[in-house]
Amino acid sequence: MTTRVRIAAFSLALAVGLALPAKAQSFPDISFKIRAGNLSGPVSKDSLGNRTTGFGVEAAFPLSKGRLTTEITYDVFNGYRRDTTQYGSAFYAANQDPWNPTGITRTYSDGTNSFPVVIGPEMSLQGESMTFKGFGLKVGYQAPLPFSWAEGWDWQAGLSLDYRQTHHEIFMTLTPGYYDSTHTFQVIPRTSGYGDWYYYEGANYSKDVKKVQPGAYAGVSRTFSDIFRLELNLRETTFNGIYYHPFSTTGAAPRYSESTKNGLVLEVALGVRL
Repeated sequence: MTTRVRIAAFSLALAVGLALPAKAQSFPDISFKIRAGNLSGPVSKDSLGNRTTGFGVEAAFPLSKGRLTTEITYDVFNGYRRDTTQYGSAFYAANQDPWNPTGITRTYSDGTNSFPVVIGPEMSLQGESMTFKGFGLKVGYQAPLPFSWAEGWDWQAGLSLDYRQTHHEIFMTLTPGYYDSTHTFQVIPRTSGYGDWYYYEGANYSKDVKKVQPGAYAGVSRTFSDIFRLELNLRETTFNGIYYHPFSTTGAAPRYSESTKNGLVLEVALGVRL
């Protein structure tokens, strides 16, 4: 567990421990919320449409001048499903295993001439998808806005611990080859103990990464008819992107990499008091 997560968890526990005894009450106010929002910042680069949806169950404990709110949330972030093929210059390992390449080259010789190796655009495809979802725990404070013109409106702010799961899938067939003197694309032949065949790189993998990330939020809200509550929040979010790097475009053994990305979610939530 990282230092940031430990600090966030301690802060949440401290807030609950100090605030709950402030005003005795048998049962808190329970609300069910649905929410939708837009992503911004580095996280939006891995999101198609930059949208997020979710729901939550909130318990609110009245205090002397406001309310302590605790909420269990579930969020789904739009990821992407797209063609990520990198056409252009390519590598290949002549008659060797690309997972342990030792004879890497970017040119192919037909015995007379040498030609640059490229990814065959009509014989190659690399498709990837990535989705993000997970649960969260939010603890915050809510109180009326101290302005006469904002009567009926509250402000709220708090911390969160978010359990995020990233799911990545890749399917691909990359066919390095060369354009001969007649400008015709040719697949590179290979020879092995199993007979003659043609060089290509294929993959069909999936990978999941699960992490707990701290966050924070702030916003305003208003209650209608003592039943419905409308909220507008700006929320911090973090998740891990997963990326696959094939041999044909990197010249190194195929591998996964991860990148932690932060951003903001501008969300609208509608709560119904139960």
